[in-house]
Amino acid sequence: MITIEKAVEKDFDGVYEILMHKDVNPFMNYPILNKSDFKEIWLDIFARTNLWKDGEEIVGLAVITKGTYRVKHIAYIDKLAINQNLRRKGLGTIFFNEIITSLEKDGITKIELGVEVDNERAISFYKKFGFEIEGTRKKLLNREGEFIDNYFMAKML
Repeated sequence: MITIEKAVEKDFDGVYEILMHKDVNPFMNYPILNKSDFKEIWLDIFARTNLWKDGEEIVGLAVITKGTYRVKHIAYIDKLAINQNLRRKGLGTIFFNEIITSLEKDGITKIELGVEVDNERAISFYKKFGFEIEGTRKKLLNREGEFIDNYFMAKML
């Protein structure tokens, strides 16, 4: 049975494996890290991590920050990743639809995210859901010594 649930401490290894995968990691905000160094990131994202699980297996994850006060109608998706062993089965589409539906039920009316300009697969994926590019953040990320621009994308619900 597939469920969406908040991450718990025992999910550390599964989250680590997804985010450090060679095909996922280049589009994260940090390089490949050992588990000890990843602990600091885990402590930062833990409370905002939503997991999509099939039993105990993590199918995907989303790290979401919800706004407060004057921006409480906005959610920012910090990270979205699917277990690379399960890629190309339509699971990302199903998971992302569930995330959007859940955020809408929570009163969110705008979803924002950032995506590297060279991540064409992700850009196409987000556009499929109605996300639009609202701007470009120049040289936002330093990936192994190369500065990468980042699109700021958003969708109104």
